Amino acid sequence: MTNPAWPASLPQEPLAQGFSEQAPNTLLRSQMEAGPPQMRRRFTAGIRNIECQVRLTPAQVDLLDTFFDATIAGGALPFD
Repeated sequence: MTNPAWPASLPQEPLAQGFSEQAPNTLLRSQMEAGPPQMRRRFTAGIRNIECQVRLTPAQVDLLDTFFDATIAGGALPFD
């Protein structure tokens, strides 16, 4: 099954102003009885938090709401 695609009629790139990205924390730290704590990867991939802004018309806001609520189940499903 393929992922749904981002709607073509919505902006394809965010505005540069207000863009931020946070790398995922995939490490697990284990305290040892002696010596420094050991660290290892908990996951091979993690969720990357991205905040951005896009300029939308009222019609595009409706389309985005429908895409989010119905197509990707409130953000539960991935999309391309």
